[in-house]
Amino acid sequence: MGEKEKTLLSKAKCPSSKESKHSKLMYMDIKLNSKTTRAMVDTGATHNFIATGEAKWLGLTLSKDGSRMKAVNSKDQPIAGLVNEEVPVSVGSWSGKDNFMLVLMDDFQVILGIEFL
Repeated sequence: MGEKEKTLLSKAKCPSSKESKHSKLMYMDIKLNSKTTRAMVDTGATHNFIATGEAKWLGLTLSKDGSRMKAVNSKDQPIAGLVNEEVPVSVGSWSGKDNFMLVLMDDFQVILGIEFL
C-alpha cells in the first residue's frame, strides 16, 4: 500500500447513522485547487465528478461536452461538461492532479471514483 492509499484510509470518515443520512458512505475533506471541500469516495464510480457550481467556486476552467453517463438503476443522461485542466488535489500529506467531469448532483459536490484511487 502506497502513501496515497494510507493517507486516504487515515482521512476517510464513516459516521454513525445518528450523525448523517450518508452513514454508509465514505467521505473526507480534501483540497481541490487549494480550497477545502468535502468529497465522497465511491469505488463503484469509474470517473471523478464535480458539481458545476463547486467547479466555478473553485475557479476551474470548464467546457461543454456531448458525453453521457449512466448511474446504476437510472437512464443515461448528458454530463454538464468537463474541467479543462488537471485539478490539483491534496489529501493529508499526499498531493497530485486529477481529471473531473461536471455533473448535476444534489447531495455531494465532489465524488472521487476509481480514476482517483
